[in-house]
Amino acid sequence: MYSELCSQINKIEGAEIIGRVEGEYKSYPFYMITRGKGEKVLLSAGLHGDEPGGVYGLLDFFQNHSSRFENRFEFTAFPCINPWGFEN
Repeated sequence: MYSELCSQINKIEGAEIIGRVEGEYKSYPFYMITRGKGEKVLLSAGLHGDEPGGVYGLLDFFQNHSSRFENRFEFTAFPCINPWGFEN
């Protein structure tokens, strides 16, 4: 499940793995997305693993909408800050 999400994140320009989250039996890549220039905006999603809507909403924003705002804002996003919870 998280691996499918990683595949989608990897397709987003500006996405990079900045570390790993260690679970009890598995290690998960931790992603950051950086795009745009201007006023700084921090976005995060996926704190509560049983609420995936924010994660998918953030991906949709970067896939389809962020380019309209990237001349005014520098986005730093953490698309899934609880990958263990997302998967479990």
